[in-house]
This record gives sequence, structure tokens and C-alpha cells, in this order.
Amino acid sequence: AEALFRRATEIEPKNAQAWRFLSDALLAQGQRAEAEAALYSSIAADPSQRPSWGKLARLRAAAGLPLKALAFRRGVRVVQGADGKYTINVDKATADTSETPNYAIRLALAMSEINARKADTTRTKSPYEIALESWRTALKVMDEVAAAGGEPVTDPALLQMQALAKDGQLEAAILLLMFRQPYRPALDAWLAANPGGVKGFIDRYGLRP
Repeated sequence: AEALFRRATEIEPKNAQAWRFLSDALLAQGQRAEAEAALYSSIAADPSQRPSWGKLARLRAAAGLPLKALAFRRGVRVVQGADGKYTINVDKATADTSETPNYAIRLALAMSEINARKADTTRTKSPYEIALESWRTALKVMDEVAAAGGEPVTDPALLQMQALAKDGQLEAAILLLMFRQPYRPALDAWLAANPGGVKGFIDRYGLRP
């Protein structure tokens, strides 16, 4: 099984499932370090694959290195209508918190996305670039409110994203913890520029989606 799945990863290196199955085969033979390495490759292949994160979390927990879930719930979604106009859809759970700073930052994230899309009149920005710009703007608002002594944000995921941004890791956080398939070119570029970056990020912050 190990030989077959290793061959599968050579044929399709971006097949996250092949890397997971290779990890299973290695773990069944007691090769824990190799099995863990295969899971980092699985996450690099497709960070949106939750089973890869789950298997890695169990391996690390057994070694006394648990992963904490970011568990970010966006709660707001930008939708473009047939007329080309953008609207913001807010789910009920988020709408119920409309009087909180947590809601305000989520709304700022959505408004920043709309502004970034409108500003991109030539349609040259990638979905990842739009997401990155939106987060930078929303987190800047979050920082300014805190500096002015406003009511503090309490959402753990938003606070974690703020901390990651201050540590220069906003790009990695979006690509690894909030990955969407349109982000693929940006992920490939990040992986090429940061060999071992997936393991390095996870070791440093102990985070999972």
C-alpha cells in the first residue's frame, strides 16, 4: 500500500487524499515521523481538506503537541446580483450580535471586500488578493478602534487573525486556514517561496482551521 500511494503522490502531487492514504500506510508500519510529514504534504496539496488536518491533530495530540482550531465563522457574505450591484448577506446568528464590536468587524470585512471589488475596474486582482486586501482593511479598523479605546473585540478567531497579521503571517493564515480553490496560484507561489512553510506555520502557532 505504501508503494502504491507513494507512486500516486508522484503522479498527482496535489492530490491530498493520496498523501493521507500514504500517511495511513506509514503509520500502520510504525513510521510516525514519516506519516506526519505526509500529512504536511497533504495540507500543502489542499489546505481545505479537513480530514488531513484531523489526522494531523490526532498525531500531534498523541505527541503532546495539540492543535487549536481557529474556527472562524465569517457570518457575512458578499453577493453580486444580476445587475452587478453588491449586497451583504448576514446569517441569523451573526445578525443577533449586531450591537457588538465582533459584528462591526465582520461587517467591515464585507464592506472592504465590496470596495476592493469595485476598485478593481480592470478585473486584474485575484480572489486571494481581494481577500487579503479585505482582511488588511478590516484589521486596520480593528486596530484603530482599540487604539481609540473603543469597546474591544472578543471573538477569539478575530483576535487570532489580528495577532497573526501583527506577526507578518496574515498571508499564510488566509492560505492555510481559510483556503479556497481560487487561491491556488497564490498558495503555489507561497509554497515555492517558503519550503517547509506548512510545518513551520503549524509548529509556530499550533493552529488548524
